[in-house]
Amino acid sequence: MKHLLMAASAFALIATASISDADAGNRSSAQQYGAFNGQSSAQKGKRNEAVTYQRGRRNAASTVQQGRRNSANTTQHGRFNEALTDQLGRHNFAVTGQSGKRNEASTVQTGNGNVSGTAQIGSGLRSTTNQSGNDNASGTIQAGHGHDADTRQRGTGNVSLTIQSNK
Repeated sequence: MKHLLMAASAFALIATASISDADAGNRSSAQQYGAFNGQSSAQKGKRNEAVTYQRGRRNAASTVQQGRRNSANTTQHGRFNEALTDQLGRHNFAVTGQSGKRNEASTVQTGNGNVSGTAQIGSGLRSTTNQSGNDNASGTIQAGHGHDADTRQRGTGNVSLTIQSNK
């Protein structure tokens, strides 16, 4: 599933490589229910928005954004779901919310002034956040048990907060 998701993301990024910054302000929205669903959004420009909602099991969501002041919001409920958000630029905003069992969230942001937030409730959840640049902020909250959170920041003036609770 990860390889399929990464291939879809790469294809979507290549397909939008010729879009100019003037094609800004796009909105992508998807709602999926059931099992084995996949969703991929690729946006280039500024002030783009991607919203994904998935309920079920073994679903995958991928959002790739290049530009500035873009936002990505991914919500997943169920088991064995995967969410990937990759943003390149400045002042981008990414939020991922997951509930259930054995879900994975990954956020990668490259640039300055980006904000990332991940909230996970359930058991056996995993969160990875990578930020490169200056003045970025990251927050991860995990409630339940058996969680793994990994946050890496490179640059200056970055802030990170991780909260884990077994309640």
